[in-house]
Amino acid sequence: MFSKSLASFVKEQIKEGHNTGSIKKYLKNYGYHETEIEAAINSIYQKKGFDYKKIAIIAVVVIVIILLAVSLFYLLKPGKKETKPEMTLKVELTKKELMPGDTLKFNVDISSSGVKRYILNIENSILYKKNVISKSSEKIQFSKRSLTQQSLELHDKLKPGDYELEVKIYYDNKVKTATSAFRIKGETAEEETTPEEGLEKECPLSCDDSNDCTEDSCGEETGFKCSNTLIIPCCGNNLCEGGETERNCETDCKKDKEVKIKGEEAFEGLTIWEKIREIGNISITNLKFSEEFCKGVKQETYKDQCFLNIAEARKDITYCENIINNRTNGNCYLAIAQSTKDSQLCAKIIITRRDYCYMSFVKEEDYSVCPRLNNKYLRQSCNTLSNINSKE
Repeated sequence: MFSKSLASFVKEQIKEGHNTGSIKKYLKNYGYHETEIEAAINSIYQKKGFDYKKIAIIAVVVIVIILLAVSLFYLLKPGKKETKPEMTLKVELTKKELMPGDTLKFNVDISSSGVKRYILNIENSILYKKNVISKSSEKIQFSKRSLTQQSLELHDKLKPGDYELEVKIYYDNKVKTATSAFRIKGETAEEETTPEEGLEKECPLSCDDSNDCTEDSCGEETGFKCSNTLIIPCCGNNLCEGGETERNCETDCKKDKEVKIKGEEAFEGLTIWEKIREIGNISITNLKFSEEFCKGVKQETYKDQCFLNIAEARKDITYCENIINNRTNGNCYLAIAQSTKDSQLCAKIIITRRDYCYMSFVKEEDYSVCPRLNNKYLRQSCNTLSNINSKE
């Protein structure tokens, strides 16, 4: 049993902030029995409905909830907005005065304020009066700093004057640009001769190349330049071509009987690849043997090359049609287009490789192919070169 005054004392001490341990110690010093002290303390908490176990469990649960809430807060708390690193691009030419046909060399210095790794797309362009006349691109791995020396081949027909190198880098849907001016040396502006305004272009007095097997022409469609298109087949060129026989062209085909076995003799001791390499020459004098040989080749790559060699030697596109591989087929039409100077043959090449054929004519200053180029950058460069050429 405990006294109400003891319970009242304990209650006051607890209110003042003293814990039960210090209260027990104090009361024991003044002669109170431990059971009496415990009874007084328990009476206070029982009245308030306190349950130590429940309080302990609730406290643990609350602490766990608080810890979880704090953890989630820091996990889900939006961090500071990441500042994307600033990219810097500098371009430095090794020479600022060059001649047509030279190699333009330049240093590309790229740096970043961050350490993030990138795959950079670098695009280099040569501009003349703000028009792109040449372009190249490449991808590089980048982090922090990159210093590379790059180069572009200049066209050997470039007009003297002021040009500009433009370098662009693409990253994170952004683009950085740097430019540097250079000059193509040559005749001064005062020494350049410019066609008089309104002067009509004319063809040469004659385009005859003294070859009965070419069709000679000149006009607006050829850029007022002579065009000598090979006529195939042409009786009288000492080639027994497809469609010609001893009956309709004896001068070209009468030798076939005499050299019927020449092909087999020429192949003696040769490997298959050496035979294919020789088949073009043999087809000039023994076409039938050459055709039968190519048809009998089992390996597709060898067979394609075999027909290409016949086509190239005889300048006959009908043999290109026997070629299965797209690349070899394109090379066949390209070779004959170049040898016959007939850009129309480029249209027979698959579209993904057709521009390569047209650009071989651009290098020969045949700008009539410009509208037929599929790649817009190549087409733009072609038109720019055409404009430069027309002003010279």
